[in-house]
Parts: sequence; structure tokens; C-alpha cells
Amino acid sequence: MKIDTYSIGDLKQVMVDGWPWRTGTIPISPHRIVSQIHNPRAVDTDTALIVATDCGRVVGYIGMLPDTTGGDAPQPFSWLTTWWAEPQSKTHTLGAVLLMRAIKATDNRVAAADYSEKSWRVYKASRQFVPFCELRGVAVRLLLDRPDESRPQWVKMLMKTASFTLDPVLQCRICVARSNIGRKFAGVSFEYVFHVDNEIEALINRERRPELTYRGRAELNWIVRYPWVVESTVPDHFTCSYHFCITSHRHTIFMTKVRDGTHKLIGFLMLHIRGNTLSVPYAFFAAENADTLVQVILHHAYHGRISRLSLYEPRLVTALDQVRLACLYRKPIVRRVIISRPLQQHVLSNSLLHQGDSDGAFY
Repeated sequence: MKIDTYSIGDLKQVMVDGWPWRTGTIPISPHRIVSQIHNPRAVDTDTALIVATDCGRVVGYIGMLPDTTGGDAPQPFSWLTTWWAEPQSKTHTLGAVLLMRAIKATDNRVAAADYSEKSWRVYKASRQFVPFCELRGVAVRLLLDRPDESRPQWVKMLMKTASFTLDPVLQCRICVARSNIGRKFAGVSFEYVFHVDNEIEALINRERRPELTYRGRAELNWIVRYPWVVESTVPDHFTCSYHFCITSHRHTIFMTKVRDGTHKLIGFLMLHIRGNTLSVPYAFFAAENADTLVQVILHHAYHGRISRLSLYEPRLVTALDQVRLACLYRKPIVRRVIISRPLQQHVLSNSLLHQGDSDGAFY
């Protein structure tokens, strides 16, 4: 078995040479590589990918997303992402081996979010990580999705019947909710923007609270310009071959300014639609404007035929709890984050985390 390490500089060369795709040993898509090499917080020597191959076949890999901590003395670290090992691998501990390689490559300054229970057992066994925080949010089911093709036939038939029965009722309720939002919007306007400008940057700096990463103008523009998910109705070669290479029939990341009746900028939202799910990776605003921003989010959910809304920003979650929603149900969700022990001394214990931090904005 062979294990190769690719830095940001190596990935730049990959885009020039193209040889890894001829050999099939780079298990991430070209558009994701382009995103990695344009990361404003990455340098050429940062490790981005570790790949295990056996007789020229990929049997495991782990990715890293370079970032920096916030505060007066920013420290480089990496988010662990795209971690996979073949269950039938000759090395039963391959996943752990890849993790320890990643920890060593980043000088033990790593963090992870949205991990599975199986991954957590490996993290815990390594004794290299400590819990950092838990983001408590809410998931709202507005409409029923089309059933996944991988489900059994009887489940698909049941879901189709439920959708045929309930969706017209839910659509009627959504129409009423849309008209109510229109009345609450009196004097409020929003406008879409293609990049973070000086006005938005001033708002972010004014309303920013202690955060783990302090992503700003350059980072937000990078996320919008270089997404990881490709909008397509047909899976491509990479989607069919590797985990974490994703296409979606509907995908967009966009930003919007929210203004009050005096045309004053009172909020900034980054909205992410993937399939029929709407999320809010980043939101900057004063606490007294939370109700208004929730109405803007619901406006996009109701008009965009969104089936599921997920929200983690604490003030927006609180404001949403006060709204009588036109939905099937709502339920609490949790996003857990861990950091390595050496990184712990460089971050404040009360640092906040946005829904879009780590690789959350990309998925």
C-alpha cells in the first residue's frame, strides 16, 4: 500500500499536468481542486489531501481545508474533510492511519465538524481532540421531497402517496404565509450582490462577535465564486467514482443585502440552496433586526419551493421560534465541533461558529 500527500502547491501542478486523472489517483473533482488552490487562507506548503492506494487503486483518503483562527494573533490550522477508507481494505485501521498522517502534516492543529458517530470513535481513540462547541439549530420541513431512488419500492410508493395528499395542503398554507410576509415587509427591501463590497464589509466588522475563524471579505467571495457542488441533473465520472464528489439538480450560493425603510443596511445574508434544501451559512446583523432577517429567509424558502430549511444562527433560531410557520414539522438539530488539543490554547472558549465554517458553506 502506498500513501501520497498533496499540498496546495501540488494541486496547482495537478491542474497543469492533468496526470492524476489519467491514473485515477486523485479522488476529488477538478472544480474542488480549483477551489482549494484559490483559498485565500492557504499557502503552497499547506497539506490539502492524503491518498492511500493499493496496486494503483484508491482505497482511502482524507482532505484538509486550510484556515486561520480569529483574534489578535491568528494561527493557521486545517479542517478535516472528505475522510473515507475502504471497508474491505487490507489495513483494517487505514482510516486511523490517514487521520494520524493528517494530524502530523498539520502540526497537530486541526478541527472537525459534522462528523459521524463512527468517525467520533476514531477521534476519541486518538486522544488528540477535545470538544469545542455544539451548534444547536432547527430543521423545518416545508414540503415533502421526492423519494430517494435507493429506497425500497414500497417506501417510494408510500412517500409519493403522502406527497400527493399533503403537498397541496401545504402549498395553500405557504401561499397564505407568503401574503403575510408581504405585509410584514413594509419598508424593508433586499438586493442581491455578487461580491462583498465596502458597505457589507463595514457591517460585518461592526456586528462581528468573537468567532473561531473570522472569515471576512476575501473568504466569503471565495466561497461564492468557487463552490464544491456542481449543478447538474446527471452525475459525472467523479460523482460516480468517489465519495464527497457531488452534483445536484439545483445548486446556488448567493448573497443579499437587507435594508430598512430609510435604505440603511441592517443585515447581510449568504444563502445556500442545494437540491430542495435552503441553509444560511453566514448572517451578520444587529440583534434587534433578527425578526426582519428571518422574514427575508422565509420569503426565499416559500417562493423557491424549498422542502427543507436548516438554521443554526442562535438569534435567528430564536426569532424563527416565534413565527407560526406553514410547515409539516420542525425539529432541533445539532452540529458538533472538535479541535485538537494544541489548537485549544489559541482560541477563546466562547468563540462562535457560523453554519458555513469548516466546509459547511460548500455542502
